[in-house]
Amino acid sequence: MFYKGVKEFRKNMYLFILVIVFLNLIGCSNITSSSKPSSSAKQKEIKETLMVFEKKEIKEITLININQDDISKAGTDNEDLVNQIVTAIKAGTSKKITLDKKARDAVHANMEVIFKDDSKESLLVWVNDKNNIIIAKDVDKGSVQGIQIHGDVPKIVLNFLKQV
Repeated sequence: MFYKGVKEFRKNMYLFILVIVFLNLIGCSNITSSSKPSSSAKQKEIKETLMVFEKKEIKEITLININQDDISKAGTDNEDLVNQIVTAIKAGTSKKITLDKKARDAVHANMEVIFKDDSKESLLVWVNDKNNIIIAKDVDKGSVQGIQIHGDVPKIVLNFLKQV
């Protein structure tokens, strides 16, 4: 009789410990999963503030370079190239740019992004001597967050951004 009570007690203890471990694991998994999206959500939020066009479907991208004597223009509505350009921008690193007169004079080209809803987004493109490419939103502020395109993107993207 005494032996039966101990057996019942052990069974209840094992069940109790199992429930506690199970609840702790659920709690840990919720904490872990909620903390990961917050860091990626912050990165996504930063990228979204940099490039507004990520949420819209792009119909066409046009580059325009206006020098003293001539105007160069290049554009594409090729969906694969547009997707590669967007992917290159998403993979780029954030860079703060001061939009003073010197920076505006050094702009390689103006990029006009035309969306499927016929709205437009104006961006500035810089290409330096080392072929580093930086893209930033054209705003009237003193500084802006831009994206530096990495050199490991497809060559067709680099050539398109440098061609004008």
